[in-house]
Amino acid sequence: MSTITTTSLPATSSQLKRLISRHPLIAFFVLAYAITWGITALFVLLTGGLGLQLPSSVSFVIGLLPGFGPAIAALIMTAVTGGKAGVGHLLRRLVQWRVGLRWYLLVLFGVPLVLLVGASIMRGMIPLNALSQQWPIIFTGYLPLVVFVLVTAGLGEEPGWRGFALPRMQQRYGSLLGTLILGLLWSFWHLPNVLFFGWGVLTFALFVFETVVDGFILTWVYNNTKGSLLIVMLLHAAQNASLSLVTHLIPGFSTDQYYLLDAVSFGICVLLIILFTRGRYSYQPDHNAQPAEAPQLVEKPLTNV
Repeated sequence: MSTITTTSLPATSSQLKRLISRHPLIAFFVLAYAITWGITALFVLLTGGLGLQLPSSVSFVIGLLPGFGPAIAALIMTAVTGGKAGVGHLLRRLVQWRVGLRWYLLVLFGVPLVLLVGASIMRGMIPLNALSQQWPIIFTGYLPLVVFVLVTAGLGEEPGWRGFALPRMQQRYGSLLGTLILGLLWSFWHLPNVLFFGWGVLTFALFVFETVVDGFILTWVYNNTKGSLLIVMLLHAAQNASLSLVTHLIPGFSTDQYYLLDAVSFGICVLLIILFTRGRYSYQPDHNAQPAEAPQLVEKPLTNV
């Protein structure tokens, strides 16, 4: 009996590893969804269904954990497909800071500028006038929030979406189709907000629209900074922090209106980028970060599953 147990377990483990290694993208998304949705459902069950009273500080920390599902999934999958070398490559990209000053300026200040210009087209000069009168909020509110989001949502999500998934998506499907698929999967990863936290259908639809468009901006920056995860984490943080900035500067501007503003404003930018890059979207396989995988492991495209 013991002989059967000790020989069958390694065989089962080896088969599972081979299956995951053949379909790393599917395995990554399943794992990212499972971790995030599982933790969220457990938290809601404990605090809502069972009425467990947790200290506010504990609830705050637990509330942040689901956002790290993609990063955890990326580390697990990278270890399986690339071993220690792959994990090291992924971690080094988190601190890949030599991308040029212009990218930091574009990410940190270009995002709110595009949105405020777009809002000014909708609301006249009210947003820009409000910014000129309340400019210290850039340093007292917006930038501190960028730092906070960088180490929460940025660090929790981008090692997965842009660190693990995007290189494989671009390699298999090209920049445009790969980014579209990734954007949709990234959007629906947020579905617990509808199920547990009261988002309406319209809000979620606008959020999906905005998130897919923002994903194209993230891909373009990623491609132009040789796969720097640090800069896309900053961009992700700037995108999130700009919601608070714009809605603060424009009285009565709702979250739904912001999602639509973001999607339209950056949608125009995406179209211009596609035009000027002739559809290549600055993707250069020889220069962009590629998946670091063990030599014996061959990735299968999603369409073959």
